[in-house]
Amino acid sequence: MTNEDFQKLLLEELANIKTRLTSIDGRVGNIESQQKNADVRLTNIESQLKATDVRLANVESQFKITDVRLTNIESQLKTTDVRLSNVESQLTETNGIVKALMHRTEELDAKLDGLAMNTASKEALTRIEANMATKRDLFNVADDVSFLVRKAAEHDLAIRKLRMAE
Repeated sequence: MTNEDFQKLLLEELANIKTRLTSIDGRVGNIESQQKNADVRLTNIESQLKATDVRLANVESQFKITDVRLTNIESQLKTTDVRLSNVESQLTETNGIVKALMHRTEELDAKLDGLAMNTASKEALTRIEANMATKRDLFNVADDVSFLVRKAAEHDLAIRKLRMAE
């Protein structure tokens, strides 16, 4: 290798190094820019943290107020429990009375039904038998109506088929 070849090779290497240094310099500039952005973001985060601290203090204050209100509610609930116990005992007594009255009412209903059955006359039985015959007639009429409805449906279908055939 000659001196000139060596110099050319050396110049090419220096040019490559210069290019790489320029690239590194650009990258360092980008890193510095990113660091400045990170500093700005960190400052924003710090201010948000301070605002969050203030909000947390407000929440803690509200929590204390809520705690006092909850204590009051617990006190009212204890009073309500005492009153409910009194009502429950009265309800148990009332239920016993109602059950006794219902039992007595059932006994009276049974006696009344027995009297009603004993006083039924032959005339009433005859009317019941007459109504039974009428019910049989109604069933026959219902069967006839059902048959007529089926026939009307069949005729309607036949008419539609004829119209479609036209």
